[in-house]
Amino acid sequence: MFQTLCGNDAVEVTRTVIVHNYPLLETSINGVIVTTNNDGADDVAPPMEVCNETGNIYFDYFIDLNNVPGDVRAFQTRTLTNVSTSMCDNCAAVLTAFSPYSGTASLIDPTMDGTIVMRFRAWLDLNSNNSIDPGECAGDWAEYTFTLKADVILTCANDTTVAACQDQATVDQAFADWLTTTTFTGGKNPVLTDNNTGAPDACGGNTMVTWTVTSDCEPDVTCTATGTVTEDDEDPVLTCPADLTAQCNISEQPPYADLAAFETAGGTSSDNCEVDPNTFTLFSEVSDNNSCPELVTRTYTVEDLCGNTASCVQLITVDDTIEPTLDSTPGDLTVECDAIPVADVITGSDNCDQMVAVTFQEVQNNGLCADSYTLVRTWTAEDDCGNTVSHVQTITVEDTTMPTWDQGMPADETVECDAIPVVFGPVTASDNCDLAVDVTFGESQTPGNCPDYYTLTRTWTATDDCGNSTVHTQTITVEDTTAPTLLAGCPTDEIIECSDPVPAAAVVTAEDNCDPAPIVSMAEVTDLSGCGGYTGTITRTWTAEDACGNSAEICTQVITIEDSTMPTFSTPSDITIQKDVNCAYDADPSLTGDVMDEMDNCSVGLDATYMDDVTIGACEGQEVITRTWSLEDNCGNVTTDIQVITAVDEILPEFPLLDDVTIYTFDDGASCPSPADIGLVVDNMNPISSGNAPFQFTIHGVTVDGPTVYSDNCSSPPNLDIYVVSINPDFNSDADDCQRVIRVAYRVFDDCGNFVTRQQFFTVLDNTPPTFTVPADVTIYTDNNCTMMPDPVFTGDCNGRSG
Repeated sequence: MFQTLCGNDAVEVTRTVIVHNYPLLETSINGVIVTTNNDGADDVAPPMEVCNETGNIYFDYFIDLNNVPGDVRAFQTRTLTNVSTSMCDNCAAVLTAFSPYSGTASLIDPTMDGTIVMRFRAWLDLNSNNSIDPGECAGDWAEYTFTLKADVILTCANDTTVAACQDQATVDQAFADWLTTTTFTGGKNPVLTDNNTGAPDACGGNTMVTWTVTSDCEPDVTCTATGTVTEDDEDPVLTCPADLTAQCNISEQPPYADLAAFETAGGTSSDNCEVDPNTFTLFSEVSDNNSCPELVTRTYTVEDLCGNTASCVQLITVDDTIEPTLDSTPGDLTVECDAIPVADVITGSDNCDQMVAVTFQEVQNNGLCADSYTLVRTWTAEDDCGNTVSHVQTITVEDTTMPTWDQGMPADETVECDAIPVVFGPVTASDNCDLAVDVTFGESQTPGNCPDYYTLTRTWTATDDCGNSTVHTQTITVEDTTAPTLLAGCPTDEIIECSDPVPAAAVVTAEDNCDPAPIVSMAEVTDLSGCGGYTGTITRTWTAEDACGNSAEICTQVITIEDSTMPTFSTPSDITIQKDVNCAYDADPSLTGDVMDEMDNCSVGLDATYMDDVTIGACEGQEVITRTWSLEDNCGNVTTDIQVITAVDEILPEFPLLDDVTIYTFDDGASCPSPADIGLVVDNMNPISSGNAPFQFTIHGVTVDGPTVYSDNCSSPPNLDIYVVSINPDFNSDADDCQRVIRVAYRVFDDCGNFVTRQQFFTVLDNTPPTFTVPADVTIYTDNNCTMMPDPVFTGDCNGRSG
């Protein structure tokens, strides 16, 4: 159903229009037909794509007025992108459609898609002027989008050639990249395919590829291109390493296991593209079957990646030119006459000969004496091929051994002048040849810087018959290095207060191992860095020095100056202060008392401080302030004392005056109130209400609300209790029985016992008229005196009068 919009969408409808029978609008391009729906909502049709560069546009509607007067018209608006149309002069034209309407649309640029956006709505043209006037109802907009698709343009890849010497993966990737250079534009639902079966072989070849674009709008479009790989037909180049030699067997020079080992040995391989290392092989190995030497010819081959082959030749000469070796070669020796070694038994080895013969020869050459000569020993080894090797050992025999001491000789010493050791002895010596060694002793003294500083040199000499001698020298250094030591008078450490006088220095004496009267001096260091210059230490050090300049600290005394005395002050007296109407208080020391007489043995300018601890007192409005006063001197000595400040609440609760109440009796018939009619009981122990909780009672059967308006500066409403303190059932002394005045007194307490009493008067008025019974009509007669009988009787509700 179209939405009803009247008078250019701004004028209210003034008559009934059956909008659900508005016409259904229909439009199409190239046979693609879209019809508006009938549900009353905006119609937005899905985008449509149509083929060809020129589209046929058709526009129509259906009329079903259902007896609604006036003509049904259609209003059309178009928005064109890359499209020219012959339907109207401008795209905002208003069209009148009484019969089918058609036209054409074509692409301005055939290589680009074009778009036609069409909007329709119908209205009752009551005035037949082809425009929407006030009072004419229009339907909702229906919108359709058509896209005219451009022709397919296929841009084919150019023929391409890949150079030789590429691996297959590189060729495949280049071929795959080449395939992607074919592109296309246009068409409806286009699909690009190709008949590629794979790239050419990396060693040469070509592949022709055909690309096809399939589209819904036109026949398939195709193109063809060729990819070529240049052929590789050039042989590689292989150069063998230098010729080799072997000593005993060709196995000493095994063939190269692979191309890498071949090139490591000095061989080379190259190719215009790339050598295939997996094809490297030993093609042949040929021997001339001779010996000493034997010649072996080896041929190696290799291929490139495309099967082209190269080869080279290497010669190996097998010949034994290595001398045998001696398994051990003892070195030349110089030995004492009593330590000549026996000749070694030496064997030989050879790279080829398994049994090498070794011969031995020894020659002696005499020296200057019978115990001084040389021995020349020669060993010779020869293999089966005549290769020989010799080794000569020369042993020099001599007597050069000095005598040795039979006991440990004394070491050098440094001693004090009063501790010189005696001469070491007796001393003897032994020799490898001489059985009676002579020993001599000598001692000399060298003066020092002073009489107690000098050197003693003691020398022992042992000589054998051949002139070999051994000398031992002991040097004794005599010195005085001992400093004086304390004799008497060293004082003990002391601790004093900062206000005490410093004790005088003691007299200290010393003694020395050489100097009979060493000099004693004293040094004093004062450090008063503690507590702002009041505490610290005084360190006294006594030093003794002898005549030789040896000195030592022989005594130390530390005097510690401390402050362990607490400061003093007078604490203000305990005090009670009042709370104000806001339940607040001021406990400043200027009002509650301050400390004025701070004193200390050392520190000056001290000022006491305080810290408050506030707790609830005996009642809600009372607070107890425990004020702890503290006074600390510069050394951290702290004196504390307590002052108790009690903040009390003595302000009465707020209890306004109560309004008097008048109670009438007409609701209760003719009866009058009595004391039992008051629904209250005097109770000074139990409150009838706490806080502002409402309560009620009765007087003469009438419900009365008790007072609820009262407050306190400190107590919260739940802590304000109301008590009935008195009731006077007949407070006034009026003799008039037609009213009674009842007084009720209330008392409100806060949490601290402060209370206020209020009274309230309840006046009970008799507003009930009296009643009486009228006697029946009677006829009476007068007596002889003309007097009527009987008299009438009257009754009342309160005073009991009758008459």
